[in-house]
Amino acid sequence: MLQDLSDVKRLIRIEDQRKKMQRKLQQDIQRLTENDATMTELTYLITAINPLPIGDKGATALGAALQHNTTLPILELCRHEIGIEGATALGVALKHNTTLTLLSLHTNIIKDEGATALGLALQLNTSLTILILSANHIGNEGAMFLALALQCNTTLTILNLYDNNIGNEGATALGLALKQNISALMRLDLSRNNIEAEGATALWAALQDNTTLTWLCLGTNNIGAEGMTALGLALQHNNTLTNLDLRSNNIGDDGATALRVAVQHNTTLTWLELNNNTIGAEIISAISNTLARNVDLFPYQYWLPCLHVGFPQSCHKIIMATLLCNLSMGNFPALPDHVWYLIFSFWQRKNL
Repeated sequence: MLQDLSDVKRLIRIEDQRKKMQRKLQQDIQRLTENDATMTELTYLITAINPLPIGDKGATALGAALQHNTTLPILELCRHEIGIEGATALGVALKHNTTLTLLSLHTNIIKDEGATALGLALQLNTSLTILILSANHIGNEGAMFLALALQCNTTLTILNLYDNNIGNEGATALGLALKQNISALMRLDLSRNNIEAEGATALWAALQDNTTLTWLCLGTNNIGAEGMTALGLALQHNNTLTNLDLRSNNIGDDGATALRVAVQHNTTLTWLELNNNTIGAEIISAISNTLARNVDLFPYQYWLPCLHVGFPQSCHKIIMATLLCNLSMGNFPALPDHVWYLIFSFWQRKNL
């Protein structure tokens, strides 16, 4: 009897939460339709208080409202069980919308079809600068359509595809797009995507010609020593990449030796993540000394370690506390853009 009563209370609570979500969604859609200028950010968070996702139905309704909205710049719909239907509706919205600059769909289920819809939309959209599609079951087909978008889109600067499954085919398609040097993309996250030597080699080839990408994350793939051999030539010709994340890639000493030779001919790379790659201390020290030379060329870079090979969490906390303390006192000098992105990336990963 007590269990039955508890179940009834739980069902009533869930229904109340569902109704609250519906009311909020309806109110937000109304404000979007009326172009409410005070609506500068729209974020739906999944919390213990509000655990219900908006799903495809909610995303579709928001997409319809966004088609004619001219005020909202930021939309975050993380962990909302948005699938192909919802992503397609948001893609249609992007074809018409001219004010949205950031769209985050982290941890949904848009798959290849949803990514394809967004990729097609980006071929027409001229306002979106940040697109976050991490953890969305996107494969090589979806990545190919996003790559096609990069061949004509000139406004997107950050693309996050963390924790998908684009593989070598998807990485190759993105590499070919970057090689054309048409897009304005500055930051690309392809970590946890089952990329091996073949896909990495295509990305290294792109770096030889690309002049916009400053931050490339390939952590937790399987590039291996073989995938590092072509990096040397790329870094010799590239003078824009400042941040490269290669953590957990089975690089080993052989791959790190190739990397050591590569960085000797590069003067712009200042942040290199090599944690969890079974690399000997001697090689790590040699790479670190080379990067230290590059760091000297960039003011304020010494606030953050240029070579990250496994600093403890306490070290990160000290760094962040120092930065935030100086900021709060109002006497912190302007930092380069890539340093701020490191701070943002650390905060984002910590809170995901």
